[in-house]
Amino acid sequence: MTEAKYLEDAYTTVFSAKVTRVEPYQEAVGIWLDQTYFYPEGGGQPSDKGLICAFEIENVQKQDGDIIHLTSKSNLEAAMACLNQTTECTIDFKRRLTMMQQHTGQHILSACAYNLFESKTVGLHVGDDYVTVDLDQKLSDEALLTLENTANDVVFQNRPIRVHYPDDETLRAMPLRKTPKVTKDIRVIEIEGIDFSPCGGTHFARTSQVGLIKIKKVTPYKSGIRIEFGCGYYALGFMQHRNTIFNHMIQQFSATDDTLPSRVDQTLDALNNAQQHTAELEQELIGVKAQQIFDSAVVVGGVHLCVISDKNLTMKQLQAQAGALTSFASCVILASSEHEGQVQFVLSRSADLTQIDLKAVFGTVLKPLGVRGGGSIQAVQGAVSENVWSDTLISELTQEIIAKL
Repeated sequence: MTEAKYLEDAYTTVFSAKVTRVEPYQEAVGIWLDQTYFYPEGGGQPSDKGLICAFEIENVQKQDGDIIHLTSKSNLEAAMACLNQTTECTIDFKRRLTMMQQHTGQHILSACAYNLFESKTVGLHVGDDYVTVDLDQKLSDEALLTLENTANDVVFQNRPIRVHYPDDETLRAMPLRKTPKVTKDIRVIEIEGIDFSPCGGTHFARTSQVGLIKIKKVTPYKSGIRIEFGCGYYALGFMQHRNTIFNHMIQQFSATDDTLPSRVDQTLDALNNAQQHTAELEQELIGVKAQQIFDSAVVVGGVHLCVISDKNLTMKQLQAQAGALTSFASCVILASSEHEGQVQFVLSRSADLTQIDLKAVFGTVLKPLGVRGGGSIQAVQGAVSENVWSDTLISELTQEIIAKL
């Protein structure tokens, strides 16, 4: 059984250990040691990475109380040569430090949420560049700012962090923030003055090493909220990224830090006004074009047959053009447009032509050809490949319609 030395010392990242077992494990190769400082994945915290016998350790897992260090399956033969040998092991220090920042920072943030608002942490996830905690109640913007400031006060106060293995009597006397998940060898992390929490993760000796706790965004989650945040290097990373974006926007809007919000609002207002004006002009143009199409349409039995073919129209524009034409009495419209190897079409009629069932026309002429689409007796729409859509097909459609007049 591997001795879990990371529980005693979270700062050691170079150590010697004896390789006690090597064998294929799932899609990798598992290496077992007599002792390890590698942290195995668990409690929402990703595992350490590093080197054993010069083999890259990509993941570390727990199984049946033991600890398995996973490397590429291509290393099996070479790893077998290390069996029963004492070898040097190296943990990726930057990753370990970063994970400790996130884990300890999460303890601080969750403890402050509980102490300030009696809000319990019901979920935790540590990603590649962010952390989320799920709280069981919603918090206002003002409360969230208080939470962030209070958590950073704890960081900057450089409070000591202690590890306890209490007996039953001592454990009962501790003001635990959450119930332990195990019943023996319970390990409790104390952050002086704010928290006692059962945990098997890696933590700093003092809170200042977290560096900074920065909330990135907050979203609703079930009956509470999900807080996305970062600590230390994570916080630095996304703040640098946002600062790059912010500076770009300042340059683009010829603004300062203070005037950027108003410049953005002004630009959006101007854009919305321009879009509204454009929509009004487009509607007016559609009306003018509809009148021209109606006036030049073929008239059969008093019905105007309007055939429109325009490669530049989207389905939404086809629908708008057909809608404008159906405002005229005794009008049938067949509008189509080529788009990425497909022909989109709209077939509609004015409301007074009740004798024409366009859904039936679709079923008779188009559906047997495998044309996708559908609609109602007054309008159908769909799409078909270019090699199916032809002048002959259009002629068949118009003849079917004329037959119903």
